[in-house]
Amino acid sequence: MKKEGMREYVIEDREDREQARSIDEFYNRQEQQVTFDLGERIKQVRAIEDFIDKQQAELDAKLEQHHKFVDVGRAEILAFLNQTNQKSANTEFGGCHWKPKITYRVEDKDSFRRHVIGAEAWELITWASAPVNCEAFTEEHKIPPPGLVRNAVNILYITPPVKPKGKNKVVKE
Repeated sequence: MKKEGMREYVIEDREDREQARSIDEFYNRQEQQVTFDLGERIKQVRAIEDFIDKQQAELDAKLEQHHKFVDVGRAEILAFLNQTNQKSANTEFGGCHWKPKITYRVEDKDSFRRHVIGAEAWELITWASAPVNCEAFTEEHKIPPPGLVRNAVNILYITPPVKPKGKNKVVKE
């Protein structure tokens, strides 16, 4: 097994070694400074994304009936297990089991808040920061709220070209 940064892969045969070498070369090229025509690269990325979306839509349509069958089959298996008071079953073709997923939706925030604070039942809640409010606090005070560390990641979005704007122009699609 070879580790390189966060990439991890198994090298089993010659073809895998060649592919691993090409992966390393790709990432090494990405880490070096590159020059290219930005417009052309955006055009290429958008074209490939459109191709992927089209292929995914065709695949989803092709597999729709299969997904429906799987959903109905799962419902039938769960009904069988419930009717026979079983949590699991095994056959020569495979097994199945179920376990509950329990969630609680807060219906009355004020009532729940009063209970937690009044009974000091802090174990009933989890703590998470509200990013929008924390960002406003950070902008106002120039530091994050006490006990928090700000983390930011840049996400690249590729967008279609902007349509020309004009007062008397009508753009027909």
